[in-house]
Amino acid sequence: MLLLLAGTGEGREIVEFLEKKGIPYLATVTSDYGKSLMTVHTEKIKFDPEGLKDIIYEKKISGIVDATHPFARVIKNIARKAARECGIKYIRFERGRLKRHKGVKYVKDYTKAIKYLENSGLKAFLTIGSNHLDKFIDKKFAIVARVLPTLEVMKKVMALRLTPDQIIAMKGPFTRELNRAMIEQTGCKILVTKESGERGGEKEKYLACNDLGIEMVTIERPVFKTNIIVYNLEGLDRVLRREGIGYDE
Repeated sequence: MLLLLAGTGEGREIVEFLEKKGIPYLATVTSDYGKSLMTVHTEKIKFDPEGLKDIIYEKKISGIVDATHPFARVIKNIARKAARECGIKYIRFERGRLKRHKGVKYVKDYTKAIKYLENSGLKAFLTIGSNHLDKFIDKKFAIVARVLPTLEVMKKVMALRLTPDQIIAMKGPFTRELNRAMIEQTGCKILVTKESGERGGEKEKYLACNDLGIEMVTIERPVFKTNIIVYNLEGLDRVLRREGIGYDE
């Protein structure tokens, strides 16, 4: 049985692929929102090294397919280590990157993004999610944060004492036109995002900024090195067949 670490759009596609191929799997997510994205039964788990190894042994897992978000660094490291210690294969399903564009400021981390915003003094439209939003509070620039409209996220945002004028609670995907309208409506002059690829709406954000003649700050995706990385379902199929995972169960 495969263990699929899901919760993203790619996770849904992999589930459909595994169902079609008749490959037994267990799909897991780490949040209620991630669970809501899936169209099949999933198990919500608390991610820690020992807990993951317990699942591997209990469910007789033969391989891990990790389709978590590109910025889910902790989860990826835990999953890779657990697979190694349990003697099974770890396969990273990686979201493709966009080519680099002029007019985009690429920075290595949140600290560098904040420093850049402080130097600019511009009102920033933040599309980075809620996990690191606290880092951008009480700085030398104004912000508007676009976040998911879930109870968990809203509790986190309200604890930061943001005003209603600083919060847009909506679920994507967001078109170029909608991004542009939100930026204009809020009076923001710079946008901050993460390098989440086309699937994460990065292209539509860039196009909206380009239309408005404003800059976009992109926090680069963390470098993650592992032995087996695939970028599409065809690549996953080849690896599973090559490694003898799933098809012989």
